[in-house]
Amino acid sequence: MKNFSENDFFIRDFLKTKQRILKGLFWEKRLFWAKFLIIFSFVILWLKFFYLQVIKYSYYLKKAKERSVVSYIIRAPRGEIVTSDGVVVATNRAVFQLYLDPELIKDKEDEILYKLSKILGEEFGGLKERYYLAKKTSLGRVLIKRNLSWDEVAKIMVRRYYLPGVKVEVESERFYPYGEIYFHLLGYISKITLEEYKNLKEEGYYMEDYIGKMGIERAFEKILKGKNGVIEIERDAYGRLGKVINRIAPIPGEDLIITVNHSLQVKAYELLKKKKGAIVALSPQDGSILAMVSTPSIDPQKFIDGFTEEEWERINSSPDKPFLNRALQAYPPGSTYKIITAIAALKAGIINSVNNSVFCPGYFRLGSRIFRCWEAKGHGTVNFIKGIAYSCDVFFYTLASKLDIDYLAEVSKEMGLGKTTGLGWNEEKEGFIPNRAWKEKTFKETWYQGETVVMGIGQGYLLVTPLQMARVYMAIAN
Repeated sequence: MKNFSENDFFIRDFLKTKQRILKGLFWEKRLFWAKFLIIFSFVILWLKFFYLQVIKYSYYLKKAKERSVVSYIIRAPRGEIVTSDGVVVATNRAVFQLYLDPELIKDKEDEILYKLSKILGEEFGGLKERYYLAKKTSLGRVLIKRNLSWDEVAKIMVRRYYLPGVKVEVESERFYPYGEIYFHLLGYISKITLEEYKNLKEEGYYMEDYIGKMGIERAFEKILKGKNGVIEIERDAYGRLGKVINRIAPIPGEDLIITVNHSLQVKAYELLKKKKGAIVALSPQDGSILAMVSTPSIDPQKFIDGFTEEEWERINSSPDKPFLNRALQAYPPGSTYKIITAIAALKAGIINSVNNSVFCPGYFRLGSRIFRCWEAKGHGTVNFIKGIAYSCDVFFYTLASKLDIDYLAEVSKEMGLGKTTGLGWNEEKEGFIPNRAWKEKTFKETWYQGETVVMGIGQGYLLVTPLQMARVYMAIAN
């Protein structure tokens, strides 16, 4: 057995003590860094908390509200248009509309759109483009398709569990029960364009809205449109809808009663439907429009239900221009203008009695120029009444030859020519009444009396609309 000296025990105790001290220092150092890391982490968390709760408070409060409440538009029914004899010629009907909620399909939009394209029989690319364009301006849900068929609704409903975010709603849609008969008078509504939306969004329009594009629908858009409503609904973290928080009911558009007589409108269309032209009928008592038809025409319902590519191409390329409202376009009036020549002659004192007469040999001579009557053999002696009844060109050549062009133009304007009627149709033309100053400015030429003679029977530079001439004759009848 080995003997240990006192020094050996001292050294052993010293080494053990040193080992304990070093171990204590090691753990003390580790504890220090552990405390440091804990304190540092708490500081970081506190700073993050301060950033989120104080600095970004407003931002995240807004985001929280956006995520917890969803808003949907409630479409306002458009006002009806009713004729003076009580026939509804523009109304609304219930249809199925297809919506897609982007919040419920954030990572599955293309997948859902692809499935819908197969159900609807549409090209995926076109449907996708339409969806993303509408999504930019939609409040909540995005309208995918209007006026679903019963078959399409059935296909969607049986697959609804595989189509999250897809919703079929029943809404009102414009309906024109008499089709082509009223196209140019009523006009039509169509989906708002991007440019129109930019100009009208402050007035409560959305990209899904339809807007009056022509005729009465456009002229009285503000009255007929109404005001859309909004419904706000709670939504949980899973996108499930909860209770209604707020609901602003839509305000329907106002109904509009027009002066048109339905029976007369139908009759006018039947007379013209296989021809190209226009008919305007006015009340001699107050000048109100009783009928206005232009042919060829278009069914305004197609602007809502949609045209096929072939239909749209045929309409746009047609030489008969079915979009054109001929009742509001300007043309040389021909013999219908002769009554204004007669009125100007009466006012100027050129004739002062219905018995003033002119001899018609079948032509009229002004200097070296010969102006032919439509009746080559002539009408013989013609007074005012016979001049109107026979539409004798020579009688009106004679009157016009004694009139100054500026005076004839002035009387024409007094009768309402050369300006729109002020009834609100954007497609209405002013027409044109020439005078001496206009020709000098335009052609750098003087006005010749022979040009006044030609204008006396409604020819030359003169242009008027059928509606303007109807108002002239209405005033005479009154």
